Amino acid sequence: MNLIRKIYRNSVFFVGDIRREHCPLGFAWGKYEHLIDYDEAALAMRKAGVGYIGLHRNRGDLSNIAISGFMKHAWIHGNTDIIEAVSEGVLIRNPLHAFMSDYAVILRPRISENARKEAWNRAGMMLGCPYDDQFKFDLEDEERIFHGEKEVALANMKKFGLGVSCTELVALAYAGHRRELGLYRTKMGKRQVVLPDQYLSTHFEIVWASRHTTPETAAKLGLYEEGCAMLKEYWNKK
Repeated sequence: MNLIRKIYRNSVFFVGDIRREHCPLGFAWGKYEHLIDYDEAALAMRKAGVGYIGLHRNRGDLSNIAISGFMKHAWIHGNTDIIEAVSEGVLIRNPLHAFMSDYAVILRPRISENARKEAWNRAGMMLGCPYDDQFKFDLEDEERIFHGEKEVALANMKKFGLGVSCTELVALAYAGHRRELGLYRTKMGKRQVVLPDQYLSTHFEIVWASRHTTPETAAKLGLYEEGCAMLKEYWNKK
């Protein structure tokens, strides 16, 4: 990796750790108290199933400006763990890493249980992949690469300089079902991307939402009508 590329990559991850705060200069870096506490997070984990998808948003993150819409991060659930793409790459982690946030939902893809299990297994093949800090969403190339052995796939990812972002990881896990789930790329700036809010569609069912993830808050923070209607229906049933 050349020096300019390394500086760019490090700057992307540094900005991702900055958030807006009521403090001198208006920004801070580090930890703060989230709206979702441990009790609420523990309840969320009991609602998740294999292949379910999680989304979250942290208040005030500077990166919120760069990503359109309400939700900003996506991951996929297994039996007790999640797989997500973060700055360190694609990792398997305890769900608390994701649920210690401010706004979050868990979604059940409206496809077969076997397809959801296959998606989890496919996500596992991507463990160790680097994070796509350029947000290229080379879905066709990556789908082709991951038809082979994991070791060969990872070597090819490094050889061709490919990586996966969080929403890209989930879309690739559901390769072969993207049409059923409506996971098509949309234009953001000069790029074609899959946005986190695209998972808040009627191709999915909300099985859990954090108490502050209301349709009113979501609309204010940029969620489109379909997603807000899903949240309204979810809370009306509570």
